[in-house]
Amino acid sequence: MNQPPRLFRILDATTGKQAEHTKFFSNKTEAKNERDRLNAVASYERPNFRFIVAPGPDHRNFRR
Repeated sequence: MNQPPRLFRILDATTGKQAEHTKFFSNKTEAKNERDRLNAVASYERPNFRFIVAPGPDHRNFRR
């Protein structure tokens, strides 16, 4: 029994909002790769993890 793919998004941990110019990802690995890329750029300014991967709108824990 196959379950439908889950959607993931990237949140800005400082604001709690979806990161600008990002989309929903159907693959968690792709979302993590994009998060790592964004954190590498952000860590140049401030050395911590600013962006996180969060559930998308099809998940019961989705928050706007």
